[in-house]
Amino acid sequence: MIHIYIPVEILLLGWSDEDNLALTDMEGHEDERLCGKWRVACGLYNYNLRDVFTWRLLKTLLMGQVCSLLICGTAVSCQYLADAKVETPMLQSFLNYAMLLLVYTTILCTRKGDRNILHILKTKWWKYLLMGVADVEANYTVVKAYQYTTLTSIQLLDCFVIPVLMVLSWFFLKTRFRPVHFVSVGV
Repeated sequence: MIHIYIPVEILLLGWSDEDNLALTDMEGHEDERLCGKWRVACGLYNYNLRDVFTWRLLKTLLMGQVCSLLICGTAVSCQYLADAKVETPMLQSFLNYAMLLLVYTTILCTRKGDRNILHILKTKWWKYLLMGVADVEANYTVVKAYQYTTLTSIQLLDCFVIPVLMVLSWFFLKTRFRPVHFVSVGV
């Protein structure tokens, strides 16, 4: 069977079932069933866009955008505080960490079995401690950077971190990413 891979841009601009049928007729595969108006060809599988864009995905995207908006608000407020010569990087991050503690501790306390907070802390406490220390130090450094440079340069460096970490994890951790990961970083 011959697969034709069509860029997503073409599909979103109006590729239809009739076009798919014309292509399959040219290849002699009339019996191929099409399940919807919009189709995406990824790898060896064809996905119906209704199956891809579920409520769960849309909710996740919305929560990510809200998180980005909050991070942007934090960055702008840090810049205003730095312009006013207020130097309290740990105090500025305290509310973020208090909210994380409130939300995630509550969620983990309500779970049962291996996903409970007690089980996680018994088995993986040192991993969470290392990640917590690294996160606090990174956050301190970013907030402290607002005293020495502008919001634009910090945001550019902050946005550049994700692709660099993907490349480093590709080489050193042997992590393999799917195309959706690269698209997500690009967006």
